[in-house]
Amino acid sequence: MLAILRKNKPEWILIVIGCMTASIIGARDPVYCIIQAKLATVFQQCDKNVQKRKVLFYVLLYVGFGVISL
Repeated sequence: MLAILRKNKPEWILIVIGCMTASIIGARDPVYCIIQAKLATVFQQCDKNVQKRKVLFYVLLYVGFGVISL
């Protein structure tokens, strides 16, 4: 096992970047589900100003995760 890792020494930076990217993409769907559930609870608020502020926040989160996912 260590011999294989030693032979891949020049590609270690690519392996690390690939692992980090795979972790981010793998976490994308659960995060989307959590954001969507929280967004659905926003509409239970009676105050329209609070609703607008929270909806804007969650929409910006959606856009941010969309940009990261590219």
